[in-house]
Amino acid sequence: ADAAAALFAANRLAGYPASMAQLREWGGELGSDISFFFSSGTAYCTGRGEQIESLPAFGSEPILILKPREGLSTGLVYKTLDLDGLSALDPDQLLKNMRTTGGLLEPTNFVNDLEPPALAIEPRLTEIKEAVLARGWRVCMMSGSGTSIFALGPPDGDAAAAGLEGWQDDLGSTCFMTTFVSRPEEDEKVWYGEA
Repeated sequence: ADAAAALFAANRLAGYPASMAQLREWGGELGSDISFFFSSGTAYCTGRGEQIESLPAFGSEPILILKPREGLSTGLVYKTLDLDGLSALDPDQLLKNMRTTGGLLEPTNFVNDLEPPALAIEPRLTEIKEAVLARGWRVCMMSGSGTSIFALGPPDGDAAAAGLEGWQDDLGSTCFMTTFVSRPEEDEKVWYGEA
């Protein structure tokens, strides 16, 4: 995110000589996740994450983010990954299901092939996930190679009622509530939070 913001800011300071498409391409050369930020904020990413197809925004669904105290080595997570155990689910079908069948609140619409090796390396992450689900959240999954965890579908649909009091101590994680953010892709001069 920092590299994408720096590219956008440099482009703005220079009077916008580069298009978002060019910034997206350059971002892909710098790192796998940078290109995403030159989308609308909701995108279908393939390749290393540099191939982007912008999608309509998901809306204001509450998201719980947990950052456990424990850290993981991304290299170790990939080294532990069982290539024969990768999901056989079709990513295009999962994307379609997210837009129709159960949407963001259907746990089977989410796949992270890096989660099983991360949980095997750091079993306490499983305890955190189980605790979040036990508190009524509908979807809970690790983000990328970890250790951040996100949850969707708060108890009774009310994120405020879910409360975070005591969670930091109980789960040994920094916890905060947020929502999806987006930017108008058609306006190349607007960054996230500026619209």
